Amino acid sequence: MKNSDSHRSSRQCAPNYYQILGVSRSATSSEIKDAFRLLAKKFHPDFNPQNRSFAEAKMKEINIAYETLKDSEKRREYDRNYPEKREATHSQNTRQWDWYSNNYSRGEATPKKPAKQGRGSDIRLNIKISLEAAFSGSRGKVTYERQRRCPSCRGIGKLFGRICSRCRGSGFIAEKLAKEIQIPPGVRDGHELRIPYGGHEGRTKNSFGMLYITIRILPHKCFSFLGNNLCQTVSAARSLLKSGTKICAPTIEGKTIRMFIPAGTRPGTIFRLRHLGWPAAFTGTRGDMLIKISETSTA
Repeated sequence: MKNSDSHRSSRQCAPNYYQILGVSRSATSSEIKDAFRLLAKKFHPDFNPQNRSFAEAKMKEINIAYETLKDSEKRREYDRNYPEKREATHSQNTRQWDWYSNNYSRGEATPKKPAKQGRGSDIRLNIKISLEAAFSGSRGKVTYERQRRCPSCRGIGKLFGRICSRCRGSGFIAEKLAKEIQIPPGVRDGHELRIPYGGHEGRTKNSFGMLYITIRILPHKCFSFLGNNLCQTVSAARSLLKSGTKICAPTIEGKTIRMFIPAGTRPGTIFRLRHLGWPAAFTGTRGDMLIKISETSTA
């Protein structure tokens, strides 16, 4: 009973790769390759949409067997540790398991390779928005291209022992994205949005970098910044400045305010309207609107 259990454990640890591929132990490399291609075509998940989970599990088993037997050194090692029709002892079972677990990990379709650490690289974009959109906040969409792991070869660059035709061996494909973004109200020029998983994908699945979007505010025909204050210039005729007059000035909200200019106001005089400027970054407290008076050439 003990020997039977040991033998069954041995076969679970290291399956018979020759049986999996349907070839004899004396099969040539060419015969192993031909058998692999036939099985890969038969059990590839894309050709078995009705039973995809079974096909994926079968393909993993086939890939492991092929990756071992196509390599002469690994094949010799496998044959040495797993000879035909041999009753395995406990010590032999342990040695077989050590060799198998050192070369493969459960669920993996190919031998272990040193993983490339880290996620994919980041992407940086600039977008231009109006001053009004920056003040009130806005929702928009950015379209860009990023690198993704090839779904056909899963980033390996090879499929069925050949160069993957979809990614041409690079392991990556280009993907076009249109991402919805929310620009918060009160952003300033140079403000950076950070979007997780928006960057390129690395060698491992879902190892995306960051997407950084820098806000650039377009020049405005009326307003300019002085700290959190919004500045604008309003012109009036010389005669009106001497006698006093009312002027109209736009606000960033799109409204118009009327204010009285006292008699004798000189060109270059600045009037301050409280809390009509730009909101501070953390407190939200608004700056002021600074209106500079200029003189027109007309009387």
